[in-house]
Amino acid sequence: MRCFLFLTMPFFIFSQSYQDTISEKKYPFKVFDSSYEGYLEKGQKVNGLKNGEILLLDIGTGNVKAKVNYINGKISGAFTTYHKNSKPELQGNIKDGDYHGLWKSYHSNGNLESEGHYKNRSKKIGNWKYYHANGNLESEGNCED
Repeated sequence: MRCFLFLTMPFFIFSQSYQDTISEKKYPFKVFDSSYEGYLEKGQKVNGLKNGEILLLDIGTGNVKAKVNYINGKISGAFTTYHKNSKPELQGNIKDGDYHGLWKSYHSNGNLESEGHYKNRSKKIGNWKYYHANGNLESEGNCED
């Protein structure tokens, strides 16, 4: 049984460096400068802090790379990343800065890749399942608390 952290989580989301002036004609919203080259964040700031759903957009294609929920400048709640083909890549929730609850990852063809639960500082718990790209179950095991 393999128990590992999803390292595919885009750490560039945590960038706190902002740039408020990039061609308002091309991007009619406040654009935040991300430390991950080629992406822009679109969303709302309240009292200078990110709040609500923030979209991470690929500058070249305009496709959404990630949807992340913020509360008072901190990632909290729904978290989704997308493959280049716009199909979901990773879905779950963040609580107090850690993975929490049910998380699912997907192959680029849209089939489920893995599913299981996290708690307490992003620790895998309970039954986890892993799938081949064709959708067939690859392995299953229990991660103990």
